[in-house]
Formats: sequence, structure tokens, C-alpha cells
Amino acid sequence: MNGLLIRAAGPRSLIQDRGRFGHHGLGITTGGPLDWIALDWANRLLGNAADAAAVEITLGPLELEAMIPTTLVVTGPATLSINNRTQPAWQGHAVRPGDRIAVGVKPAGLCAYLALAGGVQSRPMLGSRASVTREALGGLHGRDSEPLQTGDFLPVSPDTGTPIHGLPTAHQPIYSQSVTLRMLPGFQWRQFGRAARRKLASAHFTVSAQSSRMGLRLDGPAIATPEQTIDSEGVCTGAIQITPAGQPIVLLPDRQTMGGYPKPGAVITADWPRLGQLRPGAQLRFQPVTASTARRALAEILEPMSAFEEAGHRADTTD
Repeated sequence: MNGLLIRAAGPRSLIQDRGRFGHHGLGITTGGPLDWIALDWANRLLGNAADAAAVEITLGPLELEAMIPTTLVVTGPATLSINNRTQPAWQGHAVRPGDRIAVGVKPAGLCAYLALAGGVQSRPMLGSRASVTREALGGLHGRDSEPLQTGDFLPVSPDTGTPIHGLPTAHQPIYSQSVTLRMLPGFQWRQFGRAARRKLASAHFTVSAQSSRMGLRLDGPAIATPEQTIDSEGVCTGAIQITPAGQPIVLLPDRQTMGGYPKPGAVITADWPRLGQLRPGAQLRFQPVTASTARRALAEILEPMSAFEEAGHRADTTD
């Protein structure tokens, strides 16, 4: 068998790629990783295609046994051991048949990513291997979208020639359960009263245990909503919705495609990974920023990725 045998699946391990694009008109969400930076780097370090699928490991641990020679990378706030020996994350490692691999998640974050040379070869659905449980898309063996289970077999092609690359610590993200998330005010921002805007930009919120991959529910001071009725409209990852009770909900990759709650703004793309790595009980606050600040923040993340490719580590873009 070509791949890895799952010896212990952990609380929730899902196959994820960049997401499922172009289907919002059908009510099908994008899905994809909670931490796009960690997944992107995992594939880059292996020379994988940008849309290669990996395993998103929530809380951990995930334990596997290699049945073939392959090369792997673990990213995110991760711990890694191979044959009971601790190994560094954010670096490639060659494994042989019989090697035992264990991936955990540090308390500073929520999920880690395990990428394998060539990507996980699960069945694509609507152009993506991303798992969205509530839409029954993605997953293995016709158990559409379900988390991986002990005894599952992760299909991967054999590999013995992938160069070993690592990412310097200076370029690795810093994870925390107390964060400031930059938000871009939207066109409904001015519909909120001045006191509500000031409270949203200064208050501290706590991530609720009622959160999911659809969105983070936040406990904290209630935010007064506009009196005007707002029609349902398309929503994006990072959108901050305010319920009638004044509770903020920050949308994540498995969000619904339409929403009718008022939205003062959205967390910027550069901060989506910090948002997605928050556990219940984490503390956060919002900082309104300009569009130019949002663009600069994203450029700072993409710059070392481009430099990595320019150094000759360009990913294979063939299917």
C-alpha cells in the first residue's frame, strides 16, 4: 500500500487544501485551512503544487506509520517526533517504511499541518480535496468530509528524491492565545453608533467554547447593532458579524456563504491564521486599520515566500 497508516487519529484531523473556489452561487463554501500561512509553507518546503492537500491536525496528537519512503514537513505550532525522537518542525524529514510519526500541537495554537511529498491523494470533489463536514465534501473512502479515524490509510505516492528544506526561525510565525487582530472597516461601519464602534475597537473579547470551523463566537461586552434592516448578502472569511444580542462572530473558512447580521468590518487576510489558531478561552481585541495597511501586512508575509521561490525552490504546478 502506498501511503501512511493512521495509528491514532487524535480529536480531529482533516484533509485540507487551499479551498474550494467558484461555488458560492450554489451555496457551497470555500473551506480550506484555518492557518493558510502554515499550509502554504508546508507545501513550499516540499516543492509541492500550491493546491496540494495536507492534514490539518487540531489539538493532536496524530500518530502514523509510514508504509513507503516519503518526505514530510510539519508546520504551525507543532511538535514532531519520528521513532520517538524529537525533530524540528518547519523542516523536511525523510522517512522510511516502518517509521512511526507523531504530530502534536503546542498550547500556543490550535492546529498543525502535516504535508507529504506530492500531497495527500484523496478524491477531489468540485475541484478540491478540502474537507467541509457540514457540506459532506472531502474526506476519505466515501465517508465524505469526516475526520480521519484510527486505522485509516492516508494515500500518498512514494518519494525518495525531494530535497530537504527548512524555514529559518526568523520567518516562522509566532503563535499566541492573546492577540490583536487588525480589521478593515466595511461599508456598514458607519451604520454602527459611535459608542458601538469605540467599544468594538477597544474591548477585550474571549473565544467561546461554542466556536467551530464556521466561526469564532466571542464573549465580552455587547455591541449595539444598527437600527436599519440589513439584507442578507455574501460574506467572507474574517467577516465580523454582530448578532441581535450584541455578540461578535468572526467567520472562518467553513462559514456560510450568505449572512444577514450587520458587519462592521473584517479581519484582514494577513491575520486570518492568527484568528484560526485561537482556542476557546483565548483573548483578543480588534484594531481598525486602513486598506493600505492591510496590503502591506499581506506583502510582508508573501515576500519571504517569493524569495524562497526565487532561490530555486519553485513548486511544481503540474497536476
